Amino acid sequence: MLMFDSPIWRSLRHRNYRLYLSGQLVSLCGTWMQQIAQSWLVFRLTGSATILGVVSFASQIPIFGLAPLAGVITDRFSRYRLTLLTQRISLILALLLAGFTLFGQIRVWHIILLGLAQGVVLAFDMPARQSLVNELVGGGDLPNAIALNSSMVNAARIVGPAIAGVVVATVGEGVCFLINALSYLAVIWGLLLMKLPITQKNGQGTVSLFGSIREGATYISGTLPIRDLLLLLGLMGLMGMPYITLMPVFAGEVIQGGAHALGLLMGAVGIGALAGALALARRGNIRGLGKIAVHGHFVGCWILVDGINRRGQYDIAIAGGRSNARPCHEHFLNDVGGHGPVRKPAFRRTCRSHRCTCDSDHEWMLLHVRWAVVRIQAAALT
Repeated sequence: MLMFDSPIWRSLRHRNYRLYLSGQLVSLCGTWMQQIAQSWLVFRLTGSATILGVVSFASQIPIFGLAPLAGVITDRFSRYRLTLLTQRISLILALLLAGFTLFGQIRVWHIILLGLAQGVVLAFDMPARQSLVNELVGGGDLPNAIALNSSMVNAARIVGPAIAGVVVATVGEGVCFLINALSYLAVIWGLLLMKLPITQKNGQGTVSLFGSIREGATYISGTLPIRDLLLLLGLMGLMGMPYITLMPVFAGEVIQGGAHALGLLMGAVGIGALAGALALARRGNIRGLGKIAVHGHFVGCWILVDGINRRGQYDIAIAGGRSNARPCHEHFLNDVGGHGPVRKPAFRRTCRSHRCTCDSDHEWMLLHVRWAVVRIQAAALT
């Protein structure tokens, strides 16, 4: 087909990958529906951001602890069979969550225990499912297949939360959990229809399981690109991703919305990510991706600083009783043109001359952060 000749869709020439991608799209829409419904259910039952964090921690900590071991096991056994097994277990766990909720018996500790179980399953499912892509398309189309897979994930991040917001607002969280359980059938059906060459993996190796983990850690520490990429992903996961956990609090208390607002907020997250993933799908190689990743993180740093800065503006306006109040460092940048070293005495004189009511030390620190971000970004561009 002509569509498969396009650089964006070339990996869809492989029948097995088409089955994989279509099943994953349906399943991930259901997964995002469950995530939105579950977080809203926990917030509705407890009204506590702390409990939201506990539930998220319970589902993620097994992945952190078991993923290295799961990767080794994936290398020693059939990835296809392991993926099929994890999808079936996930279906059962989703049915249990749906049953507890639909019959009105759901408790927070049920969600925590099921989250722990799902985390254990995901620890084995993710390396098996993601490495299975290599067997479905081969090496030549693998970069495009990975990019399309990312596009599919982000498309599900748009569709799933939007549908979940409507379903939760109309019929409740239990229906979302039931839909997610049924969505696993699409993955299982796609896997069963695949025609894969028979590979012999007897689970035995010349190196023990923990010896393999040690070899992998040694390889990562000695390979600079992989080590830096993993550190970057770890930093992003630690500092950037927790906003998803706290989004129900923002939707419910900050903007005074409901489940529908939560679904729209989470769906909006996927729009930019989908555009970026489709742009990556057009690329023929990985050259230049390092700079894109670095620049993206600098944008995140700037948003963080700007958020603190805007919060400072609100505080100043409240303290001074003036709606047009601005922080001291904006006056300072206007006065000196943004050039030269940031000296605290000169900054304090600027603060006094403009009769600012904020904490000059706090604003001086923010100015240093802003300048540091700009300087590092300029260095990265050169």
